[in-house]
Amino acid sequence: MTAVIRVPGVPNGGTSGQVLAKNSATDQDTGWTTPSAGSNIQPATAVVAETAFGTASAVGTGTNYARNDHTHGSPVHNAAAHSAIPLNSFALPTAPIDMNGQRFVNLLDPFAANESATKNYVDQNSLAPTRLINTTAPLTGGGNLTADRTLGISAFAGSAAGAVPVSAGGTINYLRADGTWAMPAGAMLAQTIQTYPTAAARDAAVPSPAQGACCYITGTGEFLVYQGTNIGWAPPWNHSWGLVANGFQTTATAQGSITNTEVDITGMTTTWPAVYQRVYRATLRCQVQSSVVNDVAMLKICDGSNTQKSAFRIPLTPVNTALGVTMVYYINYGANQTATLKARVVRDSGTGNLQITAGSGSTTNWTVEDVGPQPGTPPI
Repeated sequence: MTAVIRVPGVPNGGTSGQVLAKNSATDQDTGWTTPSAGSNIQPATAVVAETAFGTASAVGTGTNYARNDHTHGSPVHNAAAHSAIPLNSFALPTAPIDMNGQRFVNLLDPFAANESATKNYVDQNSLAPTRLINTTAPLTGGGNLTADRTLGISAFAGSAAGAVPVSAGGTINYLRADGTWAMPAGAMLAQTIQTYPTAAARDAAVPSPAQGACCYITGTGEFLVYQGTNIGWAPPWNHSWGLVANGFQTTATAQGSITNTEVDITGMTTTWPAVYQRVYRATLRCQVQSSVVNDVAMLKICDGSNTQKSAFRIPLTPVNTALGVTMVYYINYGANQTATLKARVVRDSGTGNLQITAGSGSTTNWTVEDVGPQPGTPPI
């Protein structure tokens, strides 16, 4: 047999917002009721926010009731909220820490072998920056060991005992007290003359010669001196350099029917590289005759533009009789240049035809030669 004993408890029913209230003074006489504005039991109108971590729980003393959808909030979770937590309160790292390109600052100098070192500690305890090579004259090139150092000996000075001149003095010179080399009176500086089979071999062996260097070309028998970039290799400056290139012409051919129109004498033209301050001598030797008695011929030496530089008038008294003539002209140039000189002829007066003779037994020839520098002028 089953006995059912009914015990009064929380009544069924009720709606959202109602509260459980006593109906009378009798125990367990309760029911759901909607609080009125004037009743003592009211819903809470404010909720205490939880703004700090670690707030302790409490039963409370309030007489208002909490709505079933109320919230308390939680503390703000940002950097400032954790700013007071020291790093040594966190757990030890289990992986490398990425500093995102930032520095550790305000570190103490290290004590143990496995502690971090500050820059100041490293600078003060590193050997290289604080080790110096100190030099005094004549030694130069000292400094700290943060860079490579090349030591050298300075030029001789009276206060630098033991120093030597920068350049060698040779085997016949002596050293003055001021550190310069001097040649004994009457001594001559010796220079080794290098020999080469050709100029090309010399240029390959000495691509950048010093002015005053000497050589002997065995293939041509030339003794040459290097006289700077403008002149290059040439015979000694104060000597005659002889015939210029193409400076000896003997290939003239007989020319006839020369009247009052000026013409070149065939084969009597020379072009060469003239050097500033050198003097050149042009010499014309020829035989000229006329078909008419008492004609007058004029021989000329001209430049490449046919500008007359020198002229010589020749009376031709006999008829058809060759007369030998020698004409000499000296010239120098105001700069290094390509020069041209030529021989020309014209009938200056008369009516006959002039003729330049050539061939066997003829003295017709033409030379241009370097005879030396202008007095007192150096090579430039």
